[in-house]
Amino acid sequence: MGRHKMVEIGSIIVPNHSSTTNIKLKQTKLDAMVEKFGQLKMLVVCQVEDRYRIIDGVKAFEAYKHNGEEKVLCYDLGEMSEIQELAYRLLLNTSFSRLDYLGIAAAISEVCKTSNEAIKLSNATGIPLVDVERYQTLLAFDWDEFLNKKIQDNQINLF
Repeated sequence: MGRHKMVEIGSIIVPNHSSTTNIKLKQTKLDAMVEKFGQLKMLVVCQVEDRYRIIDGVKAFEAYKHNGEEKVLCYDLGEMSEIQELAYRLLLNTSFSRLDYLGIAAAISEVCKTSNEAIKLSNATGIPLVDVERYQTLLAFDWDEFLNKKIQDNQINLF
């Protein structure tokens, strides 16, 4: 299914639902490391028409682009559905213990517009359907209202 290949940086696109926790200091350190040592991490990509979308390695891609790399080594998973792409993204993020819950919630919400799509995602990833549904509601949760209610009920002491 997958294969290693050199890909021109201009033909790589970042997914709409990439990590929401991009910390500038980490990115600056990564930029400096790439400048000194070159490509440190192989990107995992899938084919989208005549381009490649990043499954894993957005921050590394940004560092390569920042440092003027023209081509980068990628592991190309080939063409896949949005559900398969999301399943790989979840698998890679979970296995490396850097799961971004809001980023995953945004990705699931984008891919799962209907209950049938949620069921397909659950079957493809092994995530229980109830958890897929929880992710779908996570972005709509109103933390301000929740915290205000807890403060009013004296369940949170701010001092």
